[in-house]
Amino acid sequence: MVILRSSICAPRKGKSMSIITVGIDLAKNVFAAHGVDDNGKAARVKPKISREHLLPLIAQLPPCFIRMEACTGAHYWARQFPEYGHAVKLVAPKFVTPYRMSGKRGKNDAADAAAICEAVRRSHMRFVPRAITVSIASEFCSKVILAFFSPTALP
Repeated sequence: MVILRSSICAPRKGKSMSIITVGIDLAKNVFAAHGVDDNGKAARVKPKISREHLLPLIAQLPPCFIRMEACTGAHYWARQFPEYGHAVKLVAPKFVTPYRMSGKRGKNDAADAAAICEAVRRSHMRFVPRAITVSIASEFCSKVILAFFSPTALP
């Protein structure tokens, strides 16, 4: 893996590497991001990103495809990233599982982010439908659902 520490990707053999897809593995406090170029080569790998540094990292990237496993937190981030020109899609975790590398690397956040990138580059990959993403991801709907299922909302 190539780890680039600068904010601009280093040129490679006369061409500049452009990040096409970024896979993000979400967690509570520390996230992992894995960016690949149009050839599928790792262009930017950030194995540990704190919550407060994720949005500035995504903001400095050129517009690209951002893919995440569908979970509750993914809807929050899916509302944030399009403000910077990125196209966000969510993929069900069961479609990412076959691409996780086992063995030496084991299961960790960085390996999961790489697996997300690998999975979404497949032509047969199915994403969370846009209608579901929009309806659930809207902030108002999230609050209504939370209020409806909250034990304190019951009489």
